[in-house]
Amino acid sequence: MRQLCTDLMAAPCDETHPGEGIAPAAGDRADDGLDIQTLCGAFRQDADLVMNFILDEPVSKGALFPKLSAEYSIIIFSDPAAMGLFVMRMLRDLKIPMKHGIELYCGVSEETGMQDMQALVKRGNAFPKLSLVPDAGFPANYAQKGSLNVWITADASGNLVEFSSGSAFNIIPDKAFAVLSEDEAAVKEAAKKLPEELCRILTIEGAANGTKVTAQGVSGHAAFPEGSTNAIMLLAKALTEMEVLKGNAREAVKALAFLSADSFCISEDAAYSDEVSGKTTLVYSMAGLKDGVLRVGIDSRFSISYDSKRYTEKLTKAWNGCGFTVESIDVSEPFYMPKDDPRIQALQEIYHEITGRDEEPYTMGGGTYSRVVPNAISFGPGLPGGPQADFLPEGHGGAHGRDEVLFLEKLFAAMKIYFISFIMLDRIA
Repeated sequence: MRQLCTDLMAAPCDETHPGEGIAPAAGDRADDGLDIQTLCGAFRQDADLVMNFILDEPVSKGALFPKLSAEYSIIIFSDPAAMGLFVMRMLRDLKIPMKHGIELYCGVSEETGMQDMQALVKRGNAFPKLSLVPDAGFPANYAQKGSLNVWITADASGNLVEFSSGSAFNIIPDKAFAVLSEDEAAVKEAAKKLPEELCRILTIEGAANGTKVTAQGVSGHAAFPEGSTNAIMLLAKALTEMEVLKGNAREAVKALAFLSADSFCISEDAAYSDEVSGKTTLVYSMAGLKDGVLRVGIDSRFSISYDSKRYTEKLTKAWNGCGFTVESIDVSEPFYMPKDDPRIQALQEIYHEITGRDEEPYTMGGGTYSRVVPNAISFGPGLPGGPQADFLPEGHGGAHGRDEVLFLEKLFAAMKIYFISFIMLDRIA
């Protein structure tokens, strides 16, 4: 990537449009004869160049992925930037006539609040007429649920020495552990009360300050909890059923087990769904213990027609009723653009003609920079079907999970769609 950045920076450009060949004189723009099929033929899959700038990571089975067992990887953040630079280079090198300039914005806080783009909006930054956000899947995304990031706390004094799990709001944790100031043999004896399915995912061992109990779940994205198993829920449930906790820790962990038992606000009596965006989700994704206080981080994606004030009031009532106090709530309102918007329809047409697939525009619980950047549509780079990461252990290879995989076949297919989309959108903007 560094070399490509250097090449692009050194390339000739005028003051209006980045890149020689991207913005020829007005007289050269008339009937250039370019259509989608012609452009498909012009697209070049230069694997060596791509490999030079994406990541210094191993390539195996047609995929890029970080060192095996890395806790969480960053490919999902790197490949869109690389694709954007490569597509800009292709447009320049092929001297494709363009009426508009192209800018590449690289955000650095999409997963933690999007403060960077919010700051640009507040400063009055002149964003493009249309922006494509490559942080989702194809085809066009026309609606995103609202989101909540919440911290709640409860008194957990007693024999609970440690409780730890999770690293980010939007990642369902696959591991959680607690340390109890109890004898190892006594804790193992108590574990015999548990059903087999809970025993299988627990590890109990001695620790310097007591006995450590570890629960193993299945990681995933908090916006799409189906198929994941929250380790915080497993650990809280196991400790509660083992009846080994004492003092306030007993009630705090019991309440956490109750609240985290589902991912759709049923425990909180705040379930909601609408036809456009589906069910509201709520995941207890981080937990820690300090000075006898249990602090829990929560990620929620609420349906686009759910009033955020009413929703947060219902949640606060439920948490208070379980002995938790709300420390903070950050709200991001939903994104919505009608399916029949001409920009959505244009992207759909491009996607259909290039791929031959007939998927409709979709909604999702995940949040992207479309929430913040004006006239921004999430479009790719994920593609349905294709190779799977079956060469990695179960639960590895997915987005936001361990050993996240990027398949080169899908990378090239996505670049082809972006390359042609830029050109065709330039003609209708």
